[in-house]
Amino acid sequence: MNRQTRTALLWAFIPMGYIFHTLCELMPLFAGISIATEEMTTEMLPAMTAFMGWALYLVPLVGLLCSCYGKQRWSTIVSFVLACLTLLLNVGHLCSDLLPHFSWGQAAILPFVCVVAALLVIDLWKELRTSKAQ
Repeated sequence: MNRQTRTALLWAFIPMGYIFHTLCELMPLFAGISIATEEMTTEMLPAMTAFMGWALYLVPLVGLLCSCYGKQRWSTIVSFVLACLTLLLNVGHLCSDLLPHFSWGQAAILPFVCVVAALLVIDLWKELRTSKAQ
């Protein structure tokens, strides 16, 4: 598999991991169990909703487009910076989600997304180093 295809697949796995993460949180609803906690409010701040949509879904899609259609070094740099940002967000999300309330489903999904993000950063770093040498 060539590097461009591998990078595109890694970028695609990240939003899929977020989707599975959300589905795993909603699974108790199918058994009639409430998923609300005491500290939940009825509405989320609009700025937080916009940030989460931007950070968790738009960033991987921009990275995917840079990896698929970018032919120059600057697109690899943009993709690398976005991959580093994604890795930081995933590690923070892993720590903030698993430490307060442990869930076996999340214990499988969130580390997987972090490993995929780390592999993506490593792959893009190698690509930057080889493109610099040429």
